[in-house]
Amino acid sequence: MAGLVAVKGVLYGTTSGGDGTYNGCHFGCGTAFAITTTGSERTLHVFSGSPNDGARPRSDLVSLGRNLYRTTYNGGLSTCSETDNFGCGTVFRITP
Repeated sequence: MAGLVAVKGVLYGTTSGGDGTYNGCHFGCGTAFAITTTGSERTLHVFSGSPNDGARPRSDLVSLGRNLYRTTYNGGLSTCSETDNFGCGTVFRITP
């Protein structure tokens, strides 16, 4: 759903799906990952869609200082509309 960000030779990104079905996220709520240019990959976070977590990352990662920031489409609080059962989205930080 968005591009990768390179930090010190490592690429960081997110997926909008992942393992399993959580809180209404069919095919998973998304993951954050790091991958080297030689193909070594590690999962940094698996989103749960819970009120304290996000679901379905959508925007590009932004590098600011020593952290990466991004938003999710779902997860977080469910107060944005009466018909939204999946939350209003979140802002999250990854520390590489």
